[in-house]
Amino acid sequence: MLLYRLKVARGSPRLLLTKLKTDGAFRSARRTPPRRLWIGDSQAAVLSGAPERRLFALTPTGDAVVWLGPRPMFRIARDGLLDPMIPKLRREVDLAAAPIILTAGGGDCRRHLVERLRNGGSLDFVAQYVERAAELRVRLGAPHVFLVGPMPPTDPELVNEEYARNGTLAERIAVTKQLESELCQAVARRGDPAISVFPLGGVLGDPMTGELARQFINDGIHPNARGSQRVREELALAEAAVLLTKALADWPADRG
Repeated sequence: MLLYRLKVARGSPRLLLTKLKTDGAFRSARRTPPRRLWIGDSQAAVLSGAPERRLFALTPTGDAVVWLGPRPMFRIARDGLLDPMIPKLRREVDLAAAPIILTAGGGDCRRHLVERLRNGGSLDFVAQYVERAAELRVRLGAPHVFLVGPMPPTDPELVNEEYARNGTLAERIAVTKQLESELCQAVARRGDPAISVFPLGGVLGDPMTGELARQFINDGIHPNARGSQRVREELALAEAAVLLTKALADWPADRG
């Protein structure tokens, strides 16, 4: 199985697609349309249940996963997503029935948003992030996009230098809640029925403290297998609710 780094792919989109076409997971996705398309940071790989963290992977349940590396929400808002890979993915893989699950925001809260808000900054980039997500859905031909909120933070007993933190746990909890709230408001203002927010705070967060619930703690950044399974179960319910809402909206008025 081929493993490759995103820094190589960013430098050469043509090389990226050449590698994808020789990859077994990508060939499988071309033959059998995926159930969902997860795109985002490492949470996309972990929450989806992907067997390994790779540029492109398939889960045992048939979801496709595109791992962007540590891509913050701020950067997606500023630069967009996956260009020029999007049109090529669209041609290669049938995504007409696969909702997009977009993960971002946890790294923003952990690394720089505490200081940004301390210095009088705002979360004005969130609205542009929602616009980028809407553009992505249209360009990939997907029926819906779920914007996964930031992961509730926690402080592990052993600090991993790979996952830098800024601010206290209380500050990161506060900014995570603020970012999730702003994401919900931005989607509501846009009023697009094909975009939904999937807040992780209510799924994995401790209702008393707002941090990642103890039963789901893994490495201090990602949830354990139990937490990821819970996310997928709740996401399935959210997808069913979207389908039901669409079916009712499409129901002919004369049929009562």
